[in-house]
Amino acid sequence: MATQPDVKDLETIREQVVEARLKTKQVFLRKARRAFWRELPIIIVAAVTVAVLVKAFLVQPFWIPSGSMQPTFAIGDRIAVNRLADSVDDLHRGDIIVFDAPEGGDVEAGSLIGRIVRSVTDGIGITAPQSEYVKRVVAFPGETVEVRDGTVLVDGDILVEPYLEAPMDPFEDFGPETVPSGHVFVMGDNRNLSVDSRVFGPVPEDDIVGRVFVIMWPPSRWSSM
Repeated sequence: MATQPDVKDLETIREQVVEARLKTKQVFLRKARRAFWRELPIIIVAAVTVAVLVKAFLVQPFWIPSGSMQPTFAIGDRIAVNRLADSVDDLHRGDIIVFDAPEGGDVEAGSLIGRIVRSVTDGIGITAPQSEYVKRVVAFPGETVEVRDGTVLVDGDILVEPYLEAPMDPFEDFGPETVPSGHVFVMGDNRNLSVDSRVFGPVPEDDIVGRVFVIMWPPSRWSSM
């Protein structure tokens, strides 16, 4: 005839089970922590690689560092640039583009590590690229641009610009100048505080990074272009 296990024996068994589960959990957590720290560098490298690839081929975040595009963009706005729209044929009058600054912009060489860090932070939109401008397309190849009495004329016709802040202070006369083949003529919306094609000339197609399509940040200023 089978005998019932002693109560003390049952308690001992329960304690042993609990202790075994606790040890198993501790071992699992230690292994998980070790695995996390081993994989962390791989995760970081993968994240940076994805950010760089996305920046290189698809979408590039960009931080607005100046007031040359006010009121459309405020200083500190984060915008997104469609890098696939990087040719004259992809653009329309009034589009806002990002392009390489003439003569490469004001870029300090810096150390190798500094340039790598800068490239990554530029790519994810934390800092503003130092060698890129953002302006609005106002004229295309073969068109003649002129500024007269604070009004922009393209081929002699007044350019209607509802995106400008009104009333605007008169700005300096310019031109007429004909846009060469493979170039676009760009201007900042804040005409009196913008260094644009009136200063450095039309932008070559090869220097176009892409077209701005959205303000990403801050949320209160979210807007598609």
